[in-house]
Amino acid sequence: MSWSVGESGALALKAARGAGMSWGQAEEASFAVRWLQQRGAPGVEALANYLANSGTDSTVACPLLIGTALSDTAITPPADIGMVHQPMLLIPFVASIATDVPVRLSINDTIIDVFPDHFITLDTLADISVATGTVTIIGSPITAFRAPADGSSPRVPDTAESAMTNLAELAANTYAPATEESRAGAGSGMNDND
Repeated sequence: MSWSVGESGALALKAARGAGMSWGQAEEASFAVRWLQQRGAPGVEALANYLANSGTDSTVACPLLIGTALSDTAITPPADIGMVHQPMLLIPFVASIATDVPVRLSINDTIIDVFPDHFITLDTLADISVATGTVTIIGSPITAFRAPADGSSPRVPDTAESAMTNLAELAANTYAPATEESRAGAGSGMNDND
């Protein structure tokens, strides 16, 4: 089974809410997952790992809060961010501040050049898909991770099934339990065969 980028983004939003994030943070999580997945990077896995482990060490920064601060220009390059949970989730936010010149990001000394619509690294995705990493936004490369030029949307692959299941379980925390009252009157109650 595979999922569309839209499906993964919608599930990311619900999972983030189910994990206790505010609506604003959940929307940022959804944005980051969609942006990464559109470029073939494992955004679903990064968010699932983040949500599963985010409360384990209060000295490690939240990539979504750092990303929001970048987008709002509360943090401007160059900046030594320090330790960040699932630092790959920062890449879409760095892309939002990139202009004609890429913004260079370092995760555990792995260099990533981030453009508005893609990112480039000499290393593998495994080098930037770490649980925690020391992040530096250097400012102002090679493998490119871009959205397909033909406008098609890649699917989230089968290998992400475990992460999608974890997100679905967290998303279930947002559902109201079914009651007799909620079921009463469900459906149109009319025969509408236009």
